[in-house]
Amino acid sequence: MIRSGEATAGHRASDLIGSVRSAVDGGRSWLLVGLTVSFVYIAWTLLTLMHFSAQDFIHVGRSFVERSHASQTISSYPGYRFDGEIGYDGEFNYFIALDPAQAAPYIDYPAYRYTRILYPLLAGALGGGNPDLVANALIAINLVMIALGIGVLGAWLRRRGASAWLAAVYGFYPGLFVALQRDTSEIVAYSLVIVALYLYDFGPRWRLVLSAVFFALAALTRETTLVFAYVWSFGLLLAGEGAIVARLRANWRRFVPFLAISFGPLVVWKVFVWVWLGSFGLQGVLSPVPFTGLHYLIRHEVEMEQLRTVVVPALLCLGAAILALWARIRRLEIWALFINSLLYMAFLSPASFDDFTSSARVTVPIALAAVLAAPYLPPRAKPWFWVPAALWLTPMIFWIFLPVESGLQELVLHRL
Repeated sequence: MIRSGEATAGHRASDLIGSVRSAVDGGRSWLLVGLTVSFVYIAWTLLTLMHFSAQDFIHVGRSFVERSHASQTISSYPGYRFDGEIGYDGEFNYFIALDPAQAAPYIDYPAYRYTRILYPLLAGALGGGNPDLVANALIAINLVMIALGIGVLGAWLRRRGASAWLAAVYGFYPGLFVALQRDTSEIVAYSLVIVALYLYDFGPRWRLVLSAVFFALAALTRETTLVFAYVWSFGLLLAGEGAIVARLRANWRRFVPFLAISFGPLVVWKVFVWVWLGSFGLQGVLSPVPFTGLHYLIRHEVEMEQLRTVVVPALLCLGAAILALWARIRRLEIWALFINSLLYMAFLSPASFDDFTSSARVTVPIALAAVLAAPYLPPRAKPWFWVPAALWLTPMIFWIFLPVESGLQELVLHRL
């Protein structure tokens, strides 16, 4: 009887361990990682909103509100929580969301800001032009897109034979946290890229058309996402075996529509913006001369947080990509890591190094590309991924995990 009871207890413990293991890294682990990352961000947001306002996420600058009276909706709202004279980039999304037709006079570089039109249009539609509802919509959209992006990325990793929990490395990249805090477009843009990549690899019939549509939506949210569309479109063109000429002949009929759908809407929108505002809005985050941004950072005293969390990890990711290419691993994910790391670190403009919040947001595609490439890195390049991952996740312990734990504890003990 004792042995029978021990055996039963052993079976129960084994079943429990198996159930936990299946939930943590089984077929549905993509859902669990998406829910886990989303829970942390939602908890942080709700705890923050208990003490602050949705207006505090926007960081509105007084000088931009007062520079025009073209829009009654923008000028007459009494509830602004001003963050100094200048504010931050999220204010331009807010102004466009409130009054798309009349927001230009309130914006620093109108053609450039209007290029990234999808995120503010979604917030404006959800908020109905109401300043309070739009402020909440900007936050809600980012939270929903975090859940979508991390869940789909986890599913992509599982289908590639890797752990879905690698998606959490991207999910807790500090640049995403900055984007949530400041109502900027990176979360929406790169979540759309993730969906596009999943459809490209695992989508249903017409998967390439659907993938290209999501790449186009991502580009209308943030044009820097087109690096991924570029890499995957040429992967489509060069797919297959044999001589390159034969592959080009076999693939160009799929390549041209894919490229047109991915890039076409942004080109058309750019032309419209040029006709309307007299500029293509080509102000950007890149410099034609390599390492001018890093040179600027060194000359103006290196901010340790940028060096530790942005610069060193990005350079290590570039090194990982070079090692993989040297080992003749020529997968699209490796090329995406190489090109994104090169563009958004070696060619990053000085303006992007003004402060940590700017450089962390601009380098979000490096973190995404690193997670996509991680399953295919050769053994000697693996540390070149895990060291950046540790450098990205370490500050998040103090910025989000500990505040959420403390806030939930206080809520349970004193408010419930």
